[in-house]
Amino acid sequence: MVAAVSTSLWKGSCPGVALKHAILVSSAFIIALACAGPLNAAQWRKLATPRYTIITHASDRLTRSVASDFDDFLGLLDRIVVVKPDALRPLTIVLFADDSEFDPFKPLTPEGTNIDYVSEEEPGVRTTSVIGSQNGWTAIGVAAQEGIAGQDYNNWTRKAVSAGGVMWYLAALKTPAPPAVMHGMTRMLSNYKREITHGVVGNITPGAVRILNQWPLIPVNQLFTMTQMEAITGHNRVLFANESWALVEYLMFSKWSVQRHAFSTFWEALRDGSPADEALVKALGPDGAARINTDLSAFIHSTRYVLKIEMGEEIENHDPIVPADPMEVEIALTKATMVSRHGSLVAHADAAVAASRGRPEAYDIRAEALAASNAAPADVEKAIEDALAHGSRSACTVWQDAAFRFSRIGDPASPDKARAVINLAEQAANLDLRFRPSFDLVAKALVFSDRVTDDDAKFLAFARTTFPWDRWILIGQSAIHAKTGDPEGAGQLRERALSDDRRLNPNQIAEIKAFVAHLGETASR
Repeated sequence: MVAAVSTSLWKGSCPGVALKHAILVSSAFIIALACAGPLNAAQWRKLATPRYTIITHASDRLTRSVASDFDDFLGLLDRIVVVKPDALRPLTIVLFADDSEFDPFKPLTPEGTNIDYVSEEEPGVRTTSVIGSQNGWTAIGVAAQEGIAGQDYNNWTRKAVSAGGVMWYLAALKTPAPPAVMHGMTRMLSNYKREITHGVVGNITPGAVRILNQWPLIPVNQLFTMTQMEAITGHNRVLFANESWALVEYLMFSKWSVQRHAFSTFWEALRDGSPADEALVKALGPDGAARINTDLSAFIHSTRYVLKIEMGEEIENHDPIVPADPMEVEIALTKATMVSRHGSLVAHADAAVAASRGRPEAYDIRAEALAASNAAPADVEKAIEDALAHGSRSACTVWQDAAFRFSRIGDPASPDKARAVINLAEQAANLDLRFRPSFDLVAKALVFSDRVTDDDAKFLAFARTTFPWDRWILIGQSAIHAKTGDPEGAGQLRERALSDDRRLNPNQIAEIKAFVAHLGETASR
């Protein structure tokens, strides 16, 4: 079982400056930097550490520098965001030699073209980094080249990899926070600067401050509702990037009516399932929440703050850099394309299978890639069967198998089929307790089963402690109460699952109500 995860935020009060724009898109953070150079067939290499793996096409010297700086940054991050190591998903960093190599891996617009974010402050700066977490893993793809526009790579690549590290840690906290909050935290923490024996985060560029001082701010309640795609493609994307940072800074550092624990209170409320506007009231009080737009504007015009933490000597990475296995390379490239929603992911997954020599990991990633590319269900199911036949131990693959079985459960349900789904979904959850879809599928299948057990109840009780804001787990617990002769308890749980509908989109509400209706029918038989 995954141990309990908590977060603590260090307090600081030192003024500072400097950070380039970081933009959130579709589970991916996009960091701007400018590189050039042709793709070549040079040997991909690997640097594996106990915490992450770098698959690299850049020089060994630059790869070593990236690893050393990232290790140093993680030492700082461990002091700020406290995460149990076993809660972190496996992390792969794909380090391309330059921007031309990275170009086929950039996120795509709905029209199918690459997204290149051009900063008003630095025209010509291009999107060359992605990060995302999916299906039990996290991947960072970043282009890197020394001497970009006369700058050391640290001014660009290090910030991109650091932003990935922040998102890696935040994903482990399993908190349903709005994109603006996640983006603001990532931007503040990833702007890491080493000062001899101290690490400093939270600096901001003078250009960003100018934008915040001169542009009309987005109302905070509206900022909370902006989607990931709006953050990168909407006309407010530049303001979103800067105001998100300012809001997190305000909650952490304001010395006015805000208490010093305001951000911690805000984050804890989000973690417990409160919508962002209610969390703001808990953090600031009703009066403070009502004044947030005015107070945030005043804070932006005032002194800003950074976190400054004693670190000791810089860390130097000494892990060996060795030739990378072709299957590992193609799996890493598949992940990079998957987090950027690029259409070439299936081709890389096929190449991974071709280089796999029968190893199951390549078949697992191919099943994921086909599902992510909206391939025909029959093709996805065949890929799942292939992965299982090759000995897959992937939680995602087992869950996909259970999900296909669940889709064939008839109405009225077959208890035996439902139990098979429950058993498979529980198996998937036990393979990776961080993978929430497995828990949701157990809950959904219990609605269709006439046979529930004490183990089912214990399983969902654990799921509730791990994902306290998950509505499907409440529905599953309601099913258990209904099927064990406790209609009152079942009703209370159903009401909680459907309470405060504004937290759910219309599709979620309709789906939950359909399950509730079916549960009512089966409970009355």
